[in-house]
Amino acid sequence: MITVNLLAQRQVIHRSFDSGLWRQILFVVVVFLLVGSGCWEWDRLLEDHYQQLTKEKQRKEAMLVNLRTQGEQAEHLRNKQHDLLEAYQVLHVDSRKVFAPVQLLDEVSQSLESLKIWLLKLSMEGSHVDMEGEGLTNAEVVQFLDHLEKSSSFQFLTGIETTQQSYGGQTLRHFTIAFSLKE
Repeated sequence: MITVNLLAQRQVIHRSFDSGLWRQILFVVVVFLLVGSGCWEWDRLLEDHYQQLTKEKQRKEAMLVNLRTQGEQAEHLRNKQHDLLEAYQVLHVDSRKVFAPVQLLDEVSQSLESLKIWLLKLSMEGSHVDMEGEGLTNAEVVQFLDHLEKSSSFQFLTGIETTQQSYGGQTLRHFTIAFSLKE
């Protein structure tokens, strides 16, 4: 009898793996792991940097809002300062107008103190002053004019006129003076 084995027998083929192939596989795996860990570390660093930049942006935006608020406050203070300066100038001009006649009378009265001179008329328009008076001698009228010229209130004399008049046997020197006040 002949027997036929229809079942195929396995042939065991022994392959020997080359150590160079194992090295290449190991190299690829190590490179893959290194590249993967490097990418993961790079991603973490980028995320940290992004968070720092976000925090810096928020801090600077808060500073910008603060600076804008301070700018608005500064503008408000500048407007208020401008308004106060305008009010001060108006008051200062008005106070000079109010105190100018008082200062004028004070200066004139100090100039007349020891002299035998009296005023008949004193008028003031703006900074222009006209004065009319009488004195006993020319020397006293001249001394009165010297006091006025030395005064800090009068800018310059613009006109002087003197005449001699007699009243009841007494000779008097009548004078008219025009001058400007200092601003």
